[in-house]
Amino acid sequence: GNIDRSEMIVEPEFRLSQNYPNPIVLDQTSRSATLTQIDFSLPEDSKVSLDIFNIKGQLVKNLVSGKLVAGNHTISWDGRNDRELPVGSGIYFYRLDNGKKTINRKMLIVK
Repeated sequence: GNIDRSEMIVEPEFRLSQNYPNPIVLDQTSRSATLTQIDFSLPEDSKVSLDIFNIKGQLVKNLVSGKLVAGNHTISWDGRNDRELPVGSGIYFYRLDNGKKTINRKMLIVK
């Protein structure tokens, strides 16, 4: 038999996409980065954290901490740390954690 694809239901999965744009270009006049977007999806309502770390593994910025509903989510980041200071050029990592699973991705900030 043929499968009617118009009636297929796609269940969300625990997923973390590559940020966009990547690399992030640092504006030399304001020393802030253009916004980058991080997309992720949750298969069920979950308590999650989305954090950015530097190459040394130090926490740079917490973007999400708390319970979110199932589905797709987009978070923007402007290249500033928890003290609202612009970060420097380099490699950064972002991590999505729901207590059961963790996904890491890498991003680059350039001058």
